[in-house]
Amino acid sequence: MKNIKRIGLVGVIVLAGSLLLTSCHQGNDKAGTVDMMQLMQSPVIKTLSQSMMTQDQASQTELKSAYETMQQTSAEAQKAKGAAKKNAEKEAESAKTKFTGLMNSFQQTQKAQQEQLKNDISSAIATVAKAQDLSHVYIKQVVLYGNDQDITQDVLNELKKSQK
Repeated sequence: MKNIKRIGLVGVIVLAGSLLLTSCHQGNDKAGTVDMMQLMQSPVIKTLSQSMMTQDQASQTELKSAYETMQQTSAEAQKAKGAAKKNAEKEAESAKTKFTGLMNSFQQTQKAQQEQLKNDISSAIATVAKAQDLSHVYIKQVVLYGNDQDITQDVLNELKKSQK
């Protein structure tokens, strides 16, 4: 008798689960996937990254110069004596302030560039998803099972169009 109740309970659970799955799949939900590895290694993203790096190189040169000046003025302040020490310490502090300001500016610029790249990619994915009537887009590396539509190439094409 206990076995019959268990079998009946298992049957009800299986039936409820299959009804739930069926109801989930009856809608017109279409999903797509994007291969982020392929996307990040694409020539489009590499070109965008290189233009960011070119801008960063000029900032890095200025940052390096400010760092060297800060180090030099700090060493001079430590060696100085008497009244010259006060002036040397002021120069060292000024150089440190300049370096810190440049470093903060450099970091903010990098963050803004990365955010812009992220927004460009998200916008391209959204545009393609809307054009293909997809209700969900997943990262291909995360999907364990499913034969969703791969939209990676379409996203790359959209990014190329938006960069022109």
